[in-house]
Amino acid sequence: MSSPGFPLEHSRDLADRHATEIAISESYLASYHPAKTGWFSSAKRSISLWFEDILDVIITHKKISLALVTIFILLFFTSIPLVPHLMKSGDPKVVIILAANEGGGVFKWKGPQDWSVERSSITNKKNYAKRHGYGLTIKDMTTKKRYSHEWRESWEKVDILKQAMRQFPQTEWFWWLDLHTYIMEPHLLLEEHFLDHLDNATYRTLEEFNPLNIPTELPYLEYDSPIDMIITQDCGGFNLGSF
Repeated sequence: MSSPGFPLEHSRDLADRHATEIAISESYLASYHPAKTGWFSSAKRSISLWFEDILDVIITHKKISLALVTIFILLFFTSIPLVPHLMKSGDPKVVIILAANEGGGVFKWKGPQDWSVERSSITNKKNYAKRHGYGLTIKDMTTKKRYSHEWRESWEKVDILKQAMRQFPQTEWFWWLDLHTYIMEPHLLLEEHFLDHLDNATYRTLEEFNPLNIPTELPYLEYDSPIDMIITQDCGGFNLGSF
């Protein structure tokens, strides 16, 4: 017997419809299989989270992050020896110091010929150093000649030599070469040519060759002391383009 105002047939229809919906939902859940995430998706999600954590740290500690980036740039993209030879096993016995960009735009603009000479000279020194296992450091001379009134002739070489010695503290010999000085016999080793027999390959006085007529009697000299500097001479006297 149905309740007043609500037919029995309508109640049965609602019950049947609800049972049908439950059956459809259960069959859908039984057939549903979530997509499996592969290792690539998991790795991608992990890397994304890792970068987000790094970004949060950088934003939180801006000063420390800036200091670390500055140190990294100075170590790997400049010649400043903050931590010298971090990636090297040892300093070479001989290091060639090449003075590049000698004009520097102070006294004249560099033309196509100047650029060509610079490229060929650098290639000449690189090939020689690589062939015999020597070190090579290229120094920009514009840092010493920013203005014409700062011209110091050859004295700026002392500053660059000191910088190279700090950069390679274990190196025994440093060979200075100007940009216009070329190595014409690259097969010769410096050790075989004269470094291994300095006493026979060099002379300590100017009695044998003295084109500038410099007085040979120089006081306070010890001719028996070890040789620390070797300077070449030509018809014009001492040649500071190679020493």
